[in-house]
Amino acid sequence: MPLSVLLSCLLVGGATCQQPLRQIAAAFAAPVGAAERAQPRSQALTAVQSVDSADLVSALVSAWGVVHTEARVVERARGRVAEQLMPSVSEMRDRVELDACLAQMAAIEALLAKSEGDARQALAKVVLDGRYPSQLRAVLAPAVGRFGAVAQDAATEELADAKRPDDVWVALRVLQGIGGRARPAGPAIRSRIEDREPMVRVQALRTLAAIGDRASVPLLIERLEAEDDRRRNAVVAALEQLTGQEFGLLVGSWKAWWSSEGQAFLQNGRPKAKDPKPAKPAAAPATTSAYFGIPQDGRAVLYLVDFSQSMRARMSGKTGPTRWQECLRELGQALDGLGADRTFNVVVFAQRVLAFRTRQVPADERNVAAAKTWLDELKLELGTAIFEGFEVAYHLGGARIEDRYFEPEIDTIFFLSDGLPTVRRPQSPKRLAQDDPQRTLALIRRRDPFRLVVVNAVMLGKGGGGGFLRQLAAQGEGLFVAR
Repeated sequence: MPLSVLLSCLLVGGATCQQPLRQIAAAFAAPVGAAERAQPRSQALTAVQSVDSADLVSALVSAWGVVHTEARVVERARGRVAEQLMPSVSEMRDRVELDACLAQMAAIEALLAKSEGDARQALAKVVLDGRYPSQLRAVLAPAVGRFGAVAQDAATEELADAKRPDDVWVALRVLQGIGGRARPAGPAIRSRIEDREPMVRVQALRTLAAIGDRASVPLLIERLEAEDDRRRNAVVAALEQLTGQEFGLLVGSWKAWWSSEGQAFLQNGRPKAKDPKPAKPAAAPATTSAYFGIPQDGRAVLYLVDFSQSMRARMSGKTGPTRWQECLRELGQALDGLGADRTFNVVVFAQRVLAFRTRQVPADERNVAAAKTWLDELKLELGTAIFEGFEVAYHLGGARIEDRYFEPEIDTIFFLSDGLPTVRRPQSPKRLAQDDPQRTLALIRRRDPFRLVVVNAVMLGKGGGGGFLRQLAAQGEGLFVAR
């Protein structure tokens, strides 16, 4: 229901009118600036904490749409500084506005995710209805999956009928959250592992593993030979979760095991838990290079690197290499190992954000040499603008929600830092304050809700950001390494 309609209904005193819902309608009446309306909106969201109804779901979804529109305006303004972000006071005010948008959307999403009773049925309908914003549906799909039977039939039906990639992905994500109880949907899910859309194929793999669909194992072994390097790791993760075996990318070993043990496994095998521990990287084929031990199996790689002054610290002892020297050494080897059939870019962040190029370039000898020279000439700076670094990375990669029908220009981010994020505020532009890491996680969810881009994270030293980087890698379906 559009917010304007809801507002009219509530203000005239309809049967379902309640003071908390009127407060939501008034606070989110129109896009006017999230920071400007932060206090009344926060009060309105607090007032509905104990309200649980289908009407509230409609009100919150409409409110989310208002804030989403506000965020888009700010994001477009900030996109103009993607190549060299040295925040001016006006740009810092934009950051405050974007922070407010992200915080309000997160609060709305949290309220919707904890729906009970009739509200659960209403939210399931929203998430599985293609007329609602795809980004909101993608973010809330895991919560709806936890509703279980409330969403199972609708998600299975949607999976059978859906044509658009985002609709299919959402239905699969809901079934993944339901887990073993969704096993009857196994045949419909299996039919999607050869979908032409990579995002659908990968999500189908995750869902089959989560529901414990043992019958899919021989199909996944066949798929192991058909997928490219990056998505082969997704196949391996599903196989290992389903079977408990650890043969990595060794197709012959999987086939031999299935030939000798397959029938017994189908009869007696037990699926693994639906929420496995983060997977270790599958053994990389000889043609795949690595970055800090993480296989570089993407076709379009972006390195997002901290060049703050804390990178001057030594890795260990008093005579060892600095963090920056270690970073350059590993990055140089990684670039050398990519091969000219792949593309790359490098983005560095401190108090500002700099990009090597304005778009991905082939990893040929000339571009790799130019990138190394560019990195060698950088001077370390104050600040750790991680939020802005990811803004620039996603802007350059095109991995935003409005581009979901196009293959993004990047498929893998290697993020490296030695500490927690910092931010500058308009009130004190010359001073740095600690940034809220959750804002960066919220930004990534917003920019890549369908998880098209894998985010790996490398922590250098003991700067206190390890927990945040672990969260970042887990959310980005990537790997975390600490050195």
